Amino acid sequence: MSAAAPNPEPPEPRRFSIPLPRPLWIGVAAAIFGMGCAGAYWYFFRTGPVFEIGETRFLLDVDRAVARAKLLNKPVLLYFCASGFEGSRWFESGVLRTPAISDRLEGFECAAAFVDQVPFIDAKNGKEMAERNGKLQEDILQDVSLPAFAVVRPDFDHLHPLERGNLIAVSSGMLGTSGFTQFLESALAKWDELRQSEKQRRDR
Repeated sequence: MSAAAPNPEPPEPRRFSIPLPRPLWIGVAAAIFGMGCAGAYWYFFRTGPVFEIGETRFLLDVDRAVARAKLLNKPVLLYFCASGFEGSRWFESGVLRTPAISDRLEGFECAAAFVDQVPFIDAKNGKEMAERNGKLQEDILQDVSLPAFAVVRPDFDHLHPLERGNLIAVSSGMLGTSGFTQFLESALAKWDELRQSEKQRRDR
């Protein structure tokens, strides 16, 4: 009596594959990487509407300014102002346009936080943005005087503005060129101290 024939091995499941030449795979990988970089660029570097004062661009979206500052590791300068306030226009046409101020502002990511009517933004979104800016000023400064400035860390959280040492420096009311220069230099010096302190803690 002949032995039973062994059961044949089941065929391996067919795997779906697309045979591509190596250069083409490299091109696909490069395209995916490029799309990722483009997405990061769009999120972090697309500034949206800006308010230009002299040679300095002030972003109108505070969240966008904070995102860019975090990537670039720069402090954020929040300029609280109002379209209908003559003091803001005076400050913008004078102090903020001086070369000494423009040079120092390069050390910050600047945002113009309008508290009444945001230029270049449609009415609905502009109103929401202005209300949030006004609340942010009250939370940070406990004051509604204009113009006002706050320098915050790049990891600033506007929902909890006073936590984790977010605040670096504040100023409210009118300042001349020398006073504002001193304010900016003091804020940059404090930011450098914070960075050095954090670096030393990481290196321990």
